Amino acid sequence: MPTILEPVTKPAIRKKPKFHDDLAPTFYVVCWDDPPSYRQQQPRPQKKLGAFIERIKQILKEDQALPRKQRHTAKRIWERLQEDGYTGGYTVVKDAVRELTCLLQSGLASVGLPNCI
Repeated sequence: MPTILEPVTKPAIRKKPKFHDDLAPTFYVVCWDDPPSYRQQQPRPQKKLGAFIERIKQILKEDQALPRKQRHTAKRIWERLQEDGYTGGYTVVKDAVRELTCLLQSGLASVGLPNCI
């Protein structure tokens, strides 16, 4: 059950980014008494991408030796995966490339990608 703490006026709203005057005459700060009851226990498996994670890691590791301008983009990696039989979407590959790039740069690539397994 939420608890209403205090009213917030238009001048206070104007000072915050991404808020416009026409949103509402007054907002109220709301604080939830109970935390959300549902928490996902394990990340969802990505059925289509799971088999291609190692291929993406291999491409990214090979790219580390190349100059920055010659490295694969996420779109080019997606196109190469499609040639290998991947039928999933671009956004899934883009998100995996972002996470794997971060892991490779930090040296944690052997740990794996928790939400892509």
